Amino acid sequence: MLPLAFSMFLLGMGGMEQSDPVQAIRDCAARAVAERAKGDSGLSWELAGSEATLIAPTTAYELKASAIHGPWPRRKVGVTVELWSEAQKIGQYMVWFNLHQSAKANVYRGAKKRGDVLLPADLSEADVDLMALRSKPGRIAGIGPWRLRRAVAAGQPVMQGDLDEPPTISSGQRVDIHVEHGAVSLVSAGTALEDGVAQGPIRVLPAGSRTPVRGRVVSGTEVRVEP
Repeated sequence: MLPLAFSMFLLGMGGMEQSDPVQAIRDCAARAVAERAKGDSGLSWELAGSEATLIAPTTAYELKASAIHGPWPRRKVGVTVELWSEAQKIGQYMVWFNLHQSAKANVYRGAKKRGDVLLPADLSEADVDLMALRSKPGRIAGIGPWRLRRAVAAGQPVMQGDLDEPPTISSGQRVDIHVEHGAVSLVSAGTALEDGVAQGPIRVLPAGSRTPVRGRVVSGTEVRVEP
């Protein structure tokens, strides 16, 4: 990894005021994070830890922080800081930071079970820490209602894949089955064997039959079967 251009020059034990080498190393590492974070909205960081053992040099020394590579931003990042004196590397230290990125996202107002139907009133907007999430928050499509794919707790952000369009017809629901054959149209009762959405396919079981048939959802109570 190449050293960053903002390497720090400090004095060790000697004729001028003593700088704290440990703090200098942390500051140098923080500058590397700040350099990498340029242009990232809402990003902040805090010291998570560093290698504790440090023998303070007795001569002037230079600190060089390595550039940060890999996926960015990420929840935790380490910065390597090299300690140089008289053109020789005399130490190398790792400094860790926890990253936070605040952003607006939709969150659930209350706890919900898998399969529950949600309305816009069940959601609100709040600041969330993107670094604490395993994936990106989801975007809300349409105006609702939606059906939950997983159980959620109050205050949790809406994640990608959380919400489905609720079924027009639900599995187990009683339906009217319309069968058309030329000019002949028959209507019989039946039961939906799976969820179905408007204009989508669905399997139904006509009353008195053991053989399912496949049709198309026409409305919340009607399935049309065409030969």
